[in-house]
Amino acid sequence: MSDRTHGSVLFADISGFTRLTESLRNSLGTRLGAEELTKHLNAVDTALITEVEKHGGSVLGFAGDAITCWFDDANAEHLAQRGDILLDEATVKALGDSITIREWRSDAESGENFAAATRIEFGGVEIRESVSKSPTSQPTPSLISRFILPSIYTRAPLHDKNSYL
Repeated sequence: MSDRTHGSVLFADISGFTRLTESLRNSLGTRLGAEELTKHLNAVDTALITEVEKHGGSVLGFAGDAITCWFDDANAEHLAQRGDILLDEATVKALGDSITIREWRSDAESGENFAAATRIEFGGVEIRESVSKSPTSQPTPSLISRFILPSIYTRAPLHDKNSYL
């Protein structure tokens, strides 16, 4: 296995998940609330996994309500900017009015169009594009190491840990 590769990492975390958990517990009780929460989480994860696999990605792992995925040489990687939510046309069509699109971008090589969304709302949960796109707000290597397979992260020289950003 090579110690270097090109591609994109997707880390998706459900915004408002704690609030949703508490709301379901308060309205349905502990057991029924947990069952309903599991149904919501399974529906979101199933939809995400389907799209990840459809586009040639791999699920690296789950942590609570978060999912981490890998895409080798992702189709729209070169069109994305830090903090973007980039969606293909089929995803935009499927999500309909639950998204707010800032702009459309086109891949000159493939002819595919991608929407840069500022907001996605799904099942009462809202996802927004990253507010801070500044390199000065980058996470520390110790934070990043939690989301990268240890066997890969430890191979990078200490001075090169920021290459994962």
